Amino acid sequence: MQELDRYSVTYPRAFVARQGGLGFNAVGSVFQVEGLTSTDVVAYRFENGIPVYLSGIQVSGAPGAYSASFPGSATTQDYVIAGADARLKPVINAVRATSDIKSGNAQYLIITHPDFISGLEPLINARQAQGLTVKVVNVEDIYDQYSYGIFDAQAIKNYLSYAIQNMGMQYVLLVGADTYDYRNYLGRNGLSFIPSLYARTDNLVTYAPVDPLYVDVDNNFVPDVRLGVSRCITQLNCNI
Repeated sequence: MQELDRYSVTYPRAFVARQGGLGFNAVGSVFQVEGLTSTDVVAYRFENGIPVYLSGIQVSGAPGAYSASFPGSATTQDYVIAGADARLKPVINAVRATSDIKSGNAQYLIITHPDFISGLEPLINARQAQGLTVKVVNVEDIYDQYSYGIFDAQAIKNYLSYAIQNMGMQYVLLVGADTYDYRNYLGRNGLSFIPSLYARTDNLVTYAPVDPLYVDVDNNFVPDVRLGVSRCITQLNCNI
């Protein structure tokens, strides 16, 4: 008695574009892709991972249902074909206006994510009543001027080094929570408002958030004892 364990079916994929383009792996001297919505079509073959532009594309058909023929290869290769509506286009955004974050005296410096700026007025008034000069800096302005607009903890450290040496800074308050994986290497999409610097703190803890490193100007791991570093996670506990 024979019993069927499994079966499989192999068949060539229909070369029909989806949303204006198609990527496929195949062997053949000529390919024809249906379902294109534009006559402005480009095709590439990937040779050792390098895209090679294919010339000689022939486009025919009616609007909304064009087909394109282009040369293939005697060996199995990866191909991509795309119409104008499927190709990525560069987007130009206006540059943020430059903000003056380097001038003036700032005994009490607040670096904050823009989401929390509007809620800091009571704290600012309280510190000014104590006789401190207060400066509020949007962390995005620091990125713009110290890391080419890239989210980077080192940019904050570099700015604080300037503030200590040139602005009379004695205290810094970081307003906004952080996540361990703020570059999303683990793919968990954690939200970081103000990134942390990380360091080994003992033989067991080899990677811990260490905010005092932000004011360790000489990189000796011992911040100036006259400088205070604190962080509030949300507006609710920003009374430091």
